[in-house]
Amino acid sequence: MSSTRARSGAAVAAFLTAFGAALVAAPLLATASADVVVDSTPDYVVPFSSDANQPQFFCGTGPDGEPLGVKFEPVDTPYLLAQPASLLVLKAGADEQANQVFVDPVVGTAYARSDGRGISHVILCPPAQTTTPPVTTTPPVTTTPPVTTTPPVTTTPPVTTTPPVTTTPPVDTGTPTTTTPPVTTTPPLETGSVTPSTSAPAESTSSTDPATTASTPSDPTLPSTGSGDRAGLLLAMGAALVAAGAAVLMATRRARPAGRHAA
Repeated sequence: MSSTRARSGAAVAAFLTAFGAALVAAPLLATASADVVVDSTPDYVVPFSSDANQPQFFCGTGPDGEPLGVKFEPVDTPYLLAQPASLLVLKAGADEQANQVFVDPVVGTAYARSDGRGISHVILCPPAQTTTPPVTTTPPVTTTPPVTTTPPVTTTPPVTTTPPVTTTPPVDTGTPTTTTPPVTTTPPLETGSVTPSTSAPAESTSSTDPATTASTPSDPTLPSTGSGDRAGLLLAMGAALVAAGAAVLMATRRARPAGRHAA
């Protein structure tokens, strides 16, 4: 803060010194040169006010509140600028055109009001002090990219499913299987060739009872000749049929338990 105030005070002092020297040299310059350029076109106009009569209204104040500009009166018309300034105010009267302002006036130029009125006072603002701020170099920010971790891939082995073995039970039809034994057919015996053993012995014709023998009548259906052979044949055939029936009956009885077990 103290260094800033010192610089501000030094600038004001230098400005006042230069401005005093310019006032002293102004008559000399006016008499020495007759071709001075006169500028009477202000950049803008400020109406009259009591505040506008003070330098700080146009130039501001320093760190301690001191005005940064200077006010000179009386002055010549036109006004010859002999020192650098950032702003020049030509004051005349107390109306809307009271303060005519010239921005960045040029040293050695004479300034007059656009309405031709005489200048009552001038206000000069010191040149703008251009301070180059220190260059702050921001180091580049190094951004570390995030590390992407790839999760391990878990491979699930395929599940092999063994289909169940379906056993088809045997179909029970409920119908018992009947095994029919082979029928043995006894061929017929030839007539006159076989004499069955079961035939009764022929009755003797020499029976002691002649009356009985003589009185027995013969079979009316059979001829009397060869009656013994026919009777033996009939007995043999009957015995064969009886034997065949017995064989079939035995085979049937044996087959029924087998059929039941199969069912």
